[in-house]
Amino acid sequence: MPLRTPFSLWMSVLAVSLSCAALTPPTSHAQAAWRQTVQVIAPVETEAVTGTLLDTLATALEQQDAPVRKSPDAPVTTFGAVQRDLAQEGLDVTSATHVFITYHFRMTSAGTRYKIQDLYFIFRPPGAGDTDIPVLYVDLTEPETYERILVESGTTFPYNEAAFLQFRDQVSFHTLRDMIRVVQVGEHIIRNPKLAAAEKQRILTITTQFTYR
Repeated sequence: MPLRTPFSLWMSVLAVSLSCAALTPPTSHAQAAWRQTVQVIAPVETEAVTGTLLDTLATALEQQDAPVRKSPDAPVTTFGAVQRDLAQEGLDVTSATHVFITYHFRMTSAGTRYKIQDLYFIFRPPGAGDTDIPVLYVDLTEPETYERILVESGTTFPYNEAAFLQFRDQVSFHTLRDMIRVVQVGEHIIRNPKLAAAEKQRILTITTQFTYR
């Protein structure tokens, strides 16, 4: 019987190891949850849901003179103070031309879930190179605020007033997919239009592979 050299013995052990690995079921790491935070920008148009959402927000906040911010980094103030500040620039809250929407996706074995974390309305002058003017920032991380603005508010169908559609569903990533442009994924800001389009398609593909709820 021929003697096995150290090299041939090592190759035999490696072959056995690979065979065992092929028969071993995937570990739980293969089923790890997927999470992604994505910010998009969408136009605010009178006939679109973004315009309806802004009008609804403005009416509710004005009635309550609720505490708000003009931008994510601005101090908390009142809605009335924001309106007075904007009036000095010839604007009001409903002058917003665009809205940044931040989504947080979470994929588990139960499907893909999402939450809208904030809404940031701006006025973008038509001239190229002009600076965006902050209009209104709404933080939706508090469950009570989220429910009141996105779940309890919405629109009815003209032909069936009993049918109520939440704003949460109307401004979802999938619903607005033809209007939005991805501007940030995680900590990465995206300015290249082709890369933004590719990222949008990537997220749509991932989130539609499972039940989207």
